[in-house]
Amino acid sequence: MPAISPFFVIVHLFFRHVNLATPSLAVKNRYFLHFCRIKTNFCMQVGGQREQNREWLAFEAKIWYDSSIDTRKAVDGMDQPSRFKRLLHGLMMLDIPHRQVQVQEFAIPLHRLPSAFHRARIAVVADVHLPDTLPSIPQLIDIVAAQRPDAIFLPGDLTNSYTRFDAQGLQTLAQGLTALAPCFAIPGNHELRLDREPTYGDILTSCGVHYMCDSTADWVRDGQTLRLYGMGRQLPAPLSMGDQPTVVLAHKPNYMDQYCQAGWELVISGHAHGGQIRWGRHSLYAPDQGLFPRYTDGLYVQDGTTMVVSRGLGNSSIPWRMGNGAHLPVILLKPDDE
Repeated sequence: MPAISPFFVIVHLFFRHVNLATPSLAVKNRYFLHFCRIKTNFCMQVGGQREQNREWLAFEAKIWYDSSIDTRKAVDGMDQPSRFKRLLHGLMMLDIPHRQVQVQEFAIPLHRLPSAFHRARIAVVADVHLPDTLPSIPQLIDIVAAQRPDAIFLPGDLTNSYTRFDAQGLQTLAQGLTALAPCFAIPGNHELRLDREPTYGDILTSCGVHYMCDSTADWVRDGQTLRLYGMGRQLPAPLSMGDQPTVVLAHKPNYMDQYCQAGWELVISGHAHGGQIRWGRHSLYAPDQGLFPRYTDGLYVQDGTTMVVSRGLGNSSIPWRMGNGAHLPVILLKPDDE
């Protein structure tokens, strides 16, 4: 769904605070309600997924409720919104930018990296939570394409166990991404939780995705191979990758200590949703880590293990974020002596 434009915010503030021909806040809100409906209907046509418009519909309902409240206030001669309403409007405005995807690059040195993979680019598409994506599927595919990836890693939770299983959306996303670059995927807790994993894996495999669940897959580039491991239900354990670095897709970052003990060199993860509410590098809550989580966003280096954590591209049980936009990490592989 298209992000809310600055024009949307300006029109909202105009209708709430600028005097029109009539001083009634109720009338101003009616004008804004019509504008909101038009914008909502436009997004329904362009966004392509009905579920993505639930926030718009909730916002429209809130404006409708405001209109009835302001009508009573206008009658009583009070036209100032309450502190609670001002706070609520502020929080809603803070949430507006988070449908825009932040692309963040990380240069990762790896020991014994085959020469064909020097400077290879990997786009990390994590926690899409179909059908509750932040960008629409076509938008997401376009954003990934703009990064010119040599491979795409999908470290789980492409679906949402709290809603319907969006098989069509999953197929559309997988087909769009495999047209760009080789794709490698694992299940996340949302796929494993409701035993969707076999169907999930079958759909991805049918679209040409290399699907791993406690198994390996080979990424072939210019005649050389880099073997990848995808973690599923099994706990971290040492792996034998011969003379190559150990590169692992593992959905949950909270196992970082075990990843280090297993000797994994590079781990690509998601799951934490950036901690939902962020201020700087700090965050409030993440699943399996609880309050003030440690591993939620970006790059972590610990005891010889490097982990990249995506904040994700969708929402699940908590349907909003604050200070915490959608996130597309892009990893640039390089030899450790560069």
